[in-house]
Amino acid sequence: IERTFENVNNLKTAIPYLEADGERIYPDAKGNFTIPSGVQKLTIYPFVFNYSLTDPLISYQLEGFERESTTVKRSDLDPISYTNLQGGSYRFVMQIKDFRRDGDKTLSVQITKERALYERGWFTVIAFFGAVFLIYEGLRHYYRRKIRLLEKEHQEESEKQRIGNELNMASRIQASMLPHEFPPFPDREEFDIYASMVPAREVGGDFYDFFLIDEDHLCMVIADVSGKGIPASLFMMVSKVIVQSCAMLGRSAAEILTKTNEAICSNNQLDMFITVWLGILEISTGKITAANAGHEYPTVMKEGHFSLLKDKHGLVIGAMDGVKYKEYEIQLEPGDKLFVYTDGVPEATDDQNNMYGTDRMLEALNSAANASPRVILKRLSESVGDFVKAAEQFDDLTMLCLEYKGKQEA
Repeated sequence: IERTFENVNNLKTAIPYLEADGERIYPDAKGNFTIPSGVQKLTIYPFVFNYSLTDPLISYQLEGFERESTTVKRSDLDPISYTNLQGGSYRFVMQIKDFRRDGDKTLSVQITKERALYERGWFTVIAFFGAVFLIYEGLRHYYRRKIRLLEKEHQEESEKQRIGNELNMASRIQASMLPHEFPPFPDREEFDIYASMVPAREVGGDFYDFFLIDEDHLCMVIADVSGKGIPASLFMMVSKVIVQSCAMLGRSAAEILTKTNEAICSNNQLDMFITVWLGILEISTGKITAANAGHEYPTVMKEGHFSLLKDKHGLVIGAMDGVKYKEYEIQLEPGDKLFVYTDGVPEATDDQNNMYGTDRMLEALNSAANASPRVILKRLSESVGDFVKAAEQFDDLTMLCLEYKGKQEA
């Protein structure tokens, strides 16, 4: 040990064992090591036996895993650990560097890690084709599902189109049942009448009607059925036919509503009801005999000013059998006007939930008091539209206006 240095070829090197996850593994007869496939941590124990003052440099590398070697002094050489080794063959090479350049000494050992099932070639092939099959099946199911969704959307779109066509046809049928040609009686100069109905949906539950009972009596009706949509429209058409049938029998306004209520209550399984204002104008005198079944107050213009006529209301039609209705009279003079409407006008709502109200309605009516019934309804519709703006229409807008002109001089 008194020698200050020694030829590195005289130094003894050895790797007597490895540790695989803490378990020692010794070399086989050929000096090679084999470790199981499930090993996570491999520790190599290299030894350099030196009995002199020499402290040579040692370089080592696990070929097949490391790209470059590591160099340390012999005194700093410790066990070397590796993790995440894949299955396969590796070679651990250790060299002792000779600073006198007489030649390095090399130790090399073979280390084989058994391949896991998933690392074997046949498994890779099977996994590849399995992945291809799964992708194929996934795409097949995706496109089949996409096709089913497209077919469903197409069916739904076709169904929507069919329903839309049917609703459009129902709307046209409903509109055709209401008087829609103006002026309706071009040879009668004693009065002028105009009406309109704008449903909140494709079809509505409101209706208006007017017809001559005889040469001297004009019947006017405006009504509002409970509910909206198709059920209300069907109930509306039935009610309209019943009212007109009762009126054509030559009965008074109160008797017409009484008989209508009896007819509807006799087979009203859905418990629907309808509000009705009905008036019969005696054309020769300007006298209107009217009855009200829970409907809005009529509005009468006299001396150029519209005002509400707060008549007495009877019970809505369809609510109870056996109800008797009362009637009252309105005397119109030449130039006077009558305006009736459904609750969709005063209850029209803007996007702040403010209602249009009867005050605004009267203001709009009086702004066009001297105009014709057509112009009055147009002005009122514009006023309601300016108030609600972009808000969705909540209820049907139905209006009727009569101007009494009296007997015209030849």
